[in-house]
Amino acid sequence: MPLPVFPRRPPAEALLRALWRSPWRHLLRPASALFEAIVRTRGQMYARGLLRGSVAGVPTFSVGGLEAGGSGKTPVVAWLLRELQRQGRHPGLLTRGYGRRSRGLVVRAAGAPADPATLGDEAAMLAASGLDVPMAAAADRRLGARALCSGHACDALVLDDGFSHRALQRHLDLVVLRAHAPLGNGQLQPAGPLREPPDSLRRAQVIWLMHKGEGAPPAAPAWLAELCPEALMVSSSLTAAGVYDTAGVGWDLRGQAVVAVAGIALPESFLAMLRAAGAQVVEFVRLADHQRYSPNLANRLRRRAQQSDAWLVTTAKDAVKLAPLLPPGQSLRVLHVALQLHRGQAELIRLLRRTCSP
Repeated sequence: MPLPVFPRRPPAEALLRALWRSPWRHLLRPASALFEAIVRTRGQMYARGLLRGSVAGVPTFSVGGLEAGGSGKTPVVAWLLRELQRQGRHPGLLTRGYGRRSRGLVVRAAGAPADPATLGDEAAMLAASGLDVPMAAAADRRLGARALCSGHACDALVLDDGFSHRALQRHLDLVVLRAHAPLGNGQLQPAGPLREPPDSLRRAQVIWLMHKGEGAPPAAPAWLAELCPEALMVSSSLTAAGVYDTAGVGWDLRGQAVVAVAGIALPESFLAMLRAAGAQVVEFVRLADHQRYSPNLANRLRRRAQQSDAWLVTTAKDAVKLAPLLPPGQSLRVLHVALQLHRGQAELIRLLRRTCSP
């Protein structure tokens, strides 16, 4: 099976992730030690009050991780926004806006279009999924918080990928870890994927273990419970929920030849879900995380699928950028995923209610 033949040069991040799995990563340990020293110094400055985060004035929840992408934070953000809505809140989303081409603060009102080029990939994907909440994209999330609270009547905020963004205080830190490899290779960047040392997890009130794929999720490792004895442990699975075209029509993948396209941090999970759904993956196109699509790239992908007499299937994150570039009549199929909580859901809902209570 020809996987992959396009693009011929792997993305730089794919090479870096391959390095993290190789013995050569030890050559980067001195640089990782310097990075750790900087991170710890910054953390001590916050702990001693030398640096202080701003207060938004409304319940603020951060969904973050220790790893550089791929842990499954966006489905948790979606769950949290919907749960706050169920509790009668009017939440807003704060995001850095990874993948966007705009600069500075960009605010989207509820009901307005969500353009990935101005808001970022995750925000546009969440809006496309039906989460019509006010959104603000800015490197400094404090600017977005002020805009959403003052101009859009948000009474709760969800900070996407915000564990290390301590310039904005939060009431709860939810940290998402991969269930099978919570710490990756255990090394900080650049020798590994970690943005902070593992003991930074002590700042979190909720540890969310995300299992991707079929089967029961593994139990939380004993060391994690010892490291964070007071944190609520949540366990969940992320599985395929069906394949739909851009018109919302569902399709059966069993036995169907597909050209799979993924511009996400860990594309292997997408490939595994397609195969579990019965798809015959004739070509797997690995692109850079937050890939910027052009008309030329979209046409090349379309021709690949036509030459293979296959469906073009991609992720929800890629679809918001790729679909507008395809000609009318070219059907793009999108793999949707479903989040199922196995442990800690009731406790988490109660914790959110207590946090939002006056």
